[in-house]
Amino acid sequence: MTGASHLYQYYATVHCRTCERCLARHGEIFDDLALAPPLHPGCRCSYLEFSPDEQDYYRAKAKRMRAKAEQELQRRALFQRAAELLRTSPPEAVELFRQAAEIEVYLEEVESLCQGPLGLGLRPEVAKQLRDLFLFGYQNKFTSEKYAPLPEGMRWALESSGVQRIKELFHDLVPV
Repeated sequence: MTGASHLYQYYATVHCRTCERCLARHGEIFDDLALAPPLHPGCRCSYLEFSPDEQDYYRAKAKRMRAKAEQELQRRALFQRAAELLRTSPPEAVELFRQAAEIEVYLEEVESLCQGPLGLGLRPEVAKQLRDLFLFGYQNKFTSEKYAPLPEGMRWALESSGVQRIKELFHDLVPV
């Protein structure tokens, strides 16, 4: 990557809806945007242009970005395996959900889970464990540096609305 007047770093939005193809490229650096893979329709990913003088910084950043993308892929695998085990091995499923929640909790996935496997009559004590686990994970995520740039009021509003949504999702599954 020498001689280029500009370099480009691929930015994927690390989220549960981001496709694996985009996550695999998160942080990748290109010296010619024409040779870089095109962004696909509906993708929330982009390229950031930077000077070759900043290459060392962006290469170090690329390593951190790759680690975040790998962590998201690991979280997905844990969550998916946990959902598969929910009926046959609830204790193992709860443990896998706990590991996934330590990485990140996405409301979209909790909603999907509650409308799928959980909505089919899971034992109340397991549903309570999951509710508490997802509530803790969701609240805890707002203490991470990822959310530090947000104004405190916005963080609080996001956290509060998410907590309320999780409680609603589990309302009929967990006896009072």
